[in-house]
Amino acid sequence: MSLGVRLSWRSPKNHLGCSLISTDVLSARRSHNPSSRATATLLRNHDRRLITSTAPSRRPANELIQDSKLPLASTVRDGEPKKDASQHGLLPPRPLTFIERLARIPMLPENNQESILVRPMMRYPNQRETKVHAYKVHQDQKAQELHDELQKVTRARLPDWRKLLGDMMLATPLYLNGVVEVHIPPQQAHLFLGSGRDGSLLSDIRSRTGSNMELESRPRQDGSAVLRISGPRSAIDQAVTDIVKITKAVKVVLLDTSAETVLHNGLANEELAQPSAPEEQRASSVAPVDDGADAQAHVHGDSIERQPTSSLPVIAVPHTRYSIRSRKPIYLQTKANEIAKPASWTRESFEEYVFTLTHGIMPNSLARRLYPEGTSHREEVTKQLHRVFNDPATRESQSSPAFKMALKYMSQQGPGSRPDTRALFVRMESRGMDMDTSVFNILAADCVNQRDLRNFASCIYLLLQRGLEPNFRTWLLFLKLIENEQVKRYILQVMHSRNLLSDPRHLAIVALIMAPYDAERAVRQGWHLPTFLSSQKQLYGPNWLSHHVSHRTLDRVMDVLLKHSKFSEAEELIDYMIQHPMLRPDVVTLNTYLHHAKNQKKARSAADMLLRLGEHRILPDSISLDHLFTLFRQMDRPHCLDVIWQYSLLTAKTQYHMRNRIGGLFHKGFEGNWNTELPDFKSLSKSEQVEAATFTLLLSTAERMLHTPIETDKDLVKKLVGQAHMMRSEGWVPTAGGLGEALNEAMERDFRFREGLGKGEWVVEGVRVSSKKGLGSKEWSAEQERKLLEDTFVEEQKVEPGLEESEELDADDI
Repeated sequence: MSLGVRLSWRSPKNHLGCSLISTDVLSARRSHNPSSRATATLLRNHDRRLITSTAPSRRPANELIQDSKLPLASTVRDGEPKKDASQHGLLPPRPLTFIERLARIPMLPENNQESILVRPMMRYPNQRETKVHAYKVHQDQKAQELHDELQKVTRARLPDWRKLLGDMMLATPLYLNGVVEVHIPPQQAHLFLGSGRDGSLLSDIRSRTGSNMELESRPRQDGSAVLRISGPRSAIDQAVTDIVKITKAVKVVLLDTSAETVLHNGLANEELAQPSAPEEQRASSVAPVDDGADAQAHVHGDSIERQPTSSLPVIAVPHTRYSIRSRKPIYLQTKANEIAKPASWTRESFEEYVFTLTHGIMPNSLARRLYPEGTSHREEVTKQLHRVFNDPATRESQSSPAFKMALKYMSQQGPGSRPDTRALFVRMESRGMDMDTSVFNILAADCVNQRDLRNFASCIYLLLQRGLEPNFRTWLLFLKLIENEQVKRYILQVMHSRNLLSDPRHLAIVALIMAPYDAERAVRQGWHLPTFLSSQKQLYGPNWLSHHVSHRTLDRVMDVLLKHSKFSEAEELIDYMIQHPMLRPDVVTLNTYLHHAKNQKKARSAADMLLRLGEHRILPDSISLDHLFTLFRQMDRPHCLDVIWQYSLLTAKTQYHMRNRIGGLFHKGFEGNWNTELPDFKSLSKSEQVEAATFTLLLSTAERMLHTPIETDKDLVKKLVGQAHMMRSEGWVPTAGGLGEALNEAMERDFRFREGLGKGEWVVEGVRVSSKKGLGSKEWSAEQERKLLEDTFVEEQKVEPGLEESEELDADDI
């Protein structure tokens, strides 16, 4: 393998002045930087000591690294603290930066893999876990070999990660080391928020300027809404200018580590702050002030007197007016080309139609009936997207949000969909569609998933050639692409030098990416969970678990703990998540636990975790049931298999693997006439005894569901799936206690079954796990029943622990 990513990338270890990046490849790629234009605005007129220039520096990379006071990862010995003048008493102590704290932490010894795109090989106490990890390493290696072969065929130039890192650093503006707060009085809130927080004018401002915006979820004590703006100086500058152009009756405050400065105070002018909307409109725009809320700030003239208080939760302003998070799921019942089109095309109706195509949910069972000719639902959606974007009638209604939804949907289908993705991109760019950084981030995200550095670099250079600037999301993709921990630290150093990590929310996302490395290191050092959580807080800051994806950070930590067979520590971590509402576990947490319980054959632990999370309304999905089915099939537990099959039928969460196994078992049983006369079980092998017991239980369940004796296995599984659908419509639901309790009882029956075989007895005890009385003794509302039925019709896609499941940091999330 080559790809310019072999071990030759290493920098000299004993030279602080050496550059991480070759100086001969770091010439400026752009002669003109739009963000460096001088305009007389609020921020540009402010003291230059608080705001630095946004123009990328043209100096060599070694000078940039040295001037930013960044410790080189290769020059800091493991565990050795870095000394500065404050440690000799010459200066007062100062808090260490994130990079300085990170430099004190030793790297994992398995950091010497041949390619920086291949995850390091690990060994775990359980042999099965080691084999599973080795297979993933093998997949990474095969992927790089495939990219090598493609490079030889296309004769494309090999990418150099160091050159790419240097070019991205030069093109990235220096972010403002602070945050701007805009205090909007209740009389003016309707100008920005409209009838609600979604669909606000702020979304347009954020999309146009490229800044990051957060709105405090609760008004301040004086009733004003507080908007926080962060990002590159030029983006903040333009966003503040746009807001002040709409109304001057706002207060703009610059907050940094050293001071709070009022840039504009329109609240002091009573004429500007007069109501400009009916009272009922203002009431619908801003929530009433909570008299019992903690005081956040007291406004006195041109300064803000801060009061110590806990931070309020914030609402991230979406990147566009079309907020996907606020939408309810759409369940499709027709083919993609038969979805009803609006009577007239407007921007809103076009976005609604594209959203239905790209986010509509269609169960696999329904897709197989609707597309019998072999065309998949995803392929048909892609064709329909091309048709609607090529339709002249929609030309004036096409918008950037709709284009990004379509582009993201196509790019997520893998390398085979790249021609469709490229065709849509070229067509829309030729029509003058605004191509911002988020468009190229969508293209680059597919390359990250494929570990394709060559095409990732191509996407970045397309971005640079159009005069655009990489943002935090771009750097995050680069960080995620690389598997080598030392190179990850180099990337983090550059991100820190551009102030990309000054936002605590950004550090929380970095903690998500680095969680497997941190957890692996903690396990080897023998740390307990409280010690590990405390160390992470010191490294990433007190808000490292305050992001909306932070529960995924703990999922990744739990994944590492379970690989090392530390089930008790993983359960302690789940209890910690349950105690914190923002970190509440979900079905991905459950699936992560069940995946490793399956690998290590921890049947009792799996059932107990189902019972524990079931108490918090976390129900298993089709992936959970597939893990459980495989686990109990490997452990020869016929009663448990029957319970899982009944539960899967009743909740419409059977997968192909499960249906295929059950169908094969039915076929073997009817072929051997086990349905009429079971042969002497003593003459059967151990595996045949288990198969015969499972067949007997499954046949009893089928006859009970179909209310008739069964004499053939032809289409039996299909009939059972259809009958289960009828039972759900009649109100049949799992019995009280859920699947966890049913499995615990089934394991007791399996114990009696194995004990009976030793005594020469055939002990098979069938049981029904469905009831018309609802789940337990609780009375469910109609809304809960509807949600349960909706969930049962969705056959979920497999989700890996952590960032792969993309709630995946969408462009709207950062």
